[in-house]
Amino acid sequence: MKKQRKNHLLEIKDKNIFSEVKELLDPKSYVECDTCGAVKVDAMELAKVLNFLSEKYGERFDKSDDDEDDEKSCFLHDILWKIVEYGPEFGAGIDWEKWDRENQQRYCDFLGDYGCEVYIAYPEVVLFPDKQCECLNVWGADRQG
Repeated sequence: MKKQRKNHLLEIKDKNIFSEVKELLDPKSYVECDTCGAVKVDAMELAKVLNFLSEKYGERFDKSDDDEDDEKSCFLHDILWKIVEYGPEFGAGIDWEKWDRENQQRYCDFLGDYGCEVYIAYPEVVLFPDKQCECLNVWGADRQG
């Protein structure tokens, strides 16, 4: 597993989804750009919201077969998996007690259904609707992946 990286940059062009995600975030977990509305948010808080919304739309799809709900669920799930990562494999020459102590705050216990431990990959994530805004440079986000 890699060391936790700097902030990660994620564009959400769909304004409805962007607004819905932002609305569910704890106001204490993010700062917002006054110009474009982008948010720099705690990655753990964002992961919880993305997981919640993905499950919500997935359950709605199961009941209604509405393709739009399925698309939203998949989209949110894909975004979630851009900010989390699996823990290292056993037998990788790691001092497990030390590794666990150093990474426990990144553990996503709410993602326990994946058969493996899942961890936040970034301390913060910048969600943005407008890639032209200067805030993206100021917040120093990792534009990869």
